[in-house]
Formats: sequence, structure tokens, C-alpha cells
Amino acid sequence: MKKRSILPPKQYAGHEWKEYEDDFLANFYMEKDNQWLADKLGLEKMQVFKRLQRLGLKRPRNSSHFQKVWTVLEVMTLQDLYPDHSNKEIAEVLPRWTERQVRRKAEHIGLRKDFAAKRARMNY
Repeated sequence: MKKRSILPPKQYAGHEWKEYEDDFLANFYMEKDNQWLADKLGLEKMQVFKRLQRLGLKRPRNSSHFQKVWTVLEVMTLQDLYPDHSNKEIAEVLPRWTERQVRRKAEHIGLRKDFAAKRARMNY
């Protein structure tokens, strides 16, 4: 039986971590997500994830400190735009949120699309 390698996949191997990078992760991992950390360090998200694990840096589960909260202005913007704009267009106006998050928030607060207004906009 062939032994499985315990090495990480090749695309994540090969980066020699510097002390300043570990310090950067330790300073920002609680307030920023892994993608942001990876972008700042010029690395892949999985590399950051694995390094955080190796350093023993864990975020508490369901931490309200780390969860994003919709601002009043963002909710008002969503209410104004949702009926006759696509979720993609709204996500571009509200860059903190993805299309899926826009849709889920709209569903949560009971917003509906106005397909008649959308058709009218496309036909002018």
C-alpha cells in the first residue's frame, strides 16, 4: 500500500515564512479575513489559512467581533435598489457585500424584485 504524502499541495508549498509575516498575521488575523491577509502578503488564501493553523492562531466561532454588520445606510441603499436592480449591480454599489449576501439580506428583510420595472428599463 502506497503511503500518502503529508506535504501540502505543491501550489502551497515553497513559501518560507518570515518573522515579519508571522507578526503581521498575529496583529491582524482577528479583525481581517484570510483573503485580505493573503492579498496584503501576496500569497494564496490557503497558505494564510495553513500558517494561522500552524501558529495556533484561531478565531472564536460565531464571534460577533469578526462578523460584518449591515449599516443603516447600506440597508437603506439595498431597499432603494433591490426592486429594480440585479444583485450584481447592488454588490458593486455595496462593495463589502457579495451578490449572495445581498440576496440573503433582502430575503431576510422581506424585499422582492419588481420584474415589471426591470422589463421596462430593458425595453426603453
